[in-house]
Amino acid sequence: MTTKLSRIAQKRWISSTTSTSNMYDPRVFREPITDVQELRKPLDVDDERNFLFVKAMKSDATPVFYRDHVIDKLIRVCTKDGEKETSRRNVHSALEIIKRRQYKAWTKMSSQTVEQLSGFEKQYSLQTAEITSKIGRVHTLPSSERAGAVQDIRRNLEEVNDLLDQMELVVRELESNTTERTKYELRVRSYQSDKKQLDTELEKAIRRVREEADRDELLAFDDQLDEHRQEDQLIANTQRLERSTRKVQDAHRIAVETEQIGTEMLSNLASQRETIGRSRDRLRQSNADLGRANKTLGSMIRRAIQNRLLLLIVTFLLSFMFLYIVYKAI
Repeated sequence: MTTKLSRIAQKRWISSTTSTSNMYDPRVFREPITDVQELRKPLDVDDERNFLFVKAMKSDATPVFYRDHVIDKLIRVCTKDGEKETSRRNVHSALEIIKRRQYKAWTKMSSQTVEQLSGFEKQYSLQTAEITSKIGRVHTLPSSERAGAVQDIRRNLEEVNDLLDQMELVVRELESNTTERTKYELRVRSYQSDKKQLDTELEKAIRRVREEADRDELLAFDDQLDEHRQEDQLIANTQRLERSTRKVQDAHRIAVETEQIGTEMLSNLASQRETIGRSRDRLRQSNADLGRANKTLGSMIRRAIQNRLLLLIVTFLLSFMFLYIVYKAI
């Protein structure tokens, strides 16, 4: 194999044929490598490109990083009167303007996100400070107010949990693998651990109140807690029913809109069917007219041929008679 390729290598030349479609002789030229990963790999020992010429790369197939096939195609489409360099500058300027505007919008969005997170952090600090103070005052309150205070603290903790969920969603809008996102993700995790600690402190305060209270106060405290839990459960069930009612109403509205769209589509299909039927009748009539016209043309052609034959026969007879008369006259 190597000897054969060496012999071919000694006779390398550019084709001298008159063909304009390919200036490279396929016997001594091979296709170039346009993939960057393939270019980085060494050629095999028996690869023909070690001994033969390689064709020049096309401008739209070059593997360089600063060329893009889509942009090159856009430049060719925008080129007018052969001014390709002018078109190239215009396209690159437009892409630069678009990129600057995107960067400006991204910077503005990032600043707004950071401001929103700062507001959430301030709100979180105020709520957690208030919850901590309320937990510390639970055992000092009268027995009749303790259950209400505990339920109030639990509602505040639920609000803090919702706030942390909002912060987590906002942090996800930041660009990944950046210092800002990493910083706020760590802060959110820290806030979530602080919230769990507040839950633990509330449970400890409730156990402390139960340990200090006597039997009657403990029963009253548990009854109040149950009442507040039932109230919260009723409120949650009412909200759930309202959401379900809204979903049913939305589904009914979508069903009505779908029915209207279906009715319109059926009417459109009926009108299109009538149009297709009329078109089919017209095609049939046109086909019949074309058949009659074809028959008429055939009869006209036959008559023309007959007339031509009669004319030839008459001409031949007249010529014969003329020759006969001339012969008799001689």
